[in-house]
Amino acid sequence: MLDRTKESGSVGEPLYLDVVTTFAEAVASGTVKAMPTIVGGRYGLSSKDFDPAMAKAVFDELKKPAPKRGFTVGIIDDVSHTSLDLEANVDIEPPEIVRALFFGLGADGTVGANKNSTKILASPAGRHAQGYFVYDSKKSGSYTISHLRFGPRPIRAPYLLEVGELHRCAQVRFPVQARYSRGRRTGRHCADQQSVCRRRSVGRAAARSATTDASTASSSST
Repeated sequence: MLDRTKESGSVGEPLYLDVVTTFAEAVASGTVKAMPTIVGGRYGLSSKDFDPAMAKAVFDELKKPAPKRGFTVGIIDDVSHTSLDLEANVDIEPPEIVRALFFGLGADGTVGANKNSTKILASPAGRHAQGYFVYDSKKSGSYTISHLRFGPRPIRAPYLLEVGELHRCAQVRFPVQARYSRGRRTGRHCADQQSVCRRRSVGRAAARSATTDASTASSSST
């Protein structure tokens, strides 16, 4: 049983206790012959996402002869050490689903543009799109992250992206600051995107410098 809460001082979380009590009463009344094995765990603490890697870790733990009771997925529990180890790069999405990550600056229009893009991509018959948008409460000046998926089949992925085929960043520092993913592939893609952003920034700076030199030369000749 997975609960999205941690009840300090309790013998278990609410849903876990309800299920255990229900089965205990059923066994006492003779409705159920024997008590089944019930293992409790926690997920989503500190507003963490619940993705396929975490689900796989839970099922792998339950396959063990003596699974850990009161385990935690999503956060690193360095106090009571109840966290489950997560496998890197667990990808269950079909290959025809295109995934895109957009790192934007607050109030620069990136989120609004991506919301419109999601609607446009899903408007033709037989096309589907999904968008999740993460932004800070400070709004203007902070960074935003848009997670887009689109493809020819219905998309049922209630979790954020870890890696995408398309990355776009508004400023060089964003992929370095956005340490929201544990996947090694994401880190590599972010580094690649950072290099792309840096090259673009250098190119734009060179173009501005060339324009300024041309304007200065024109003014001097005049």
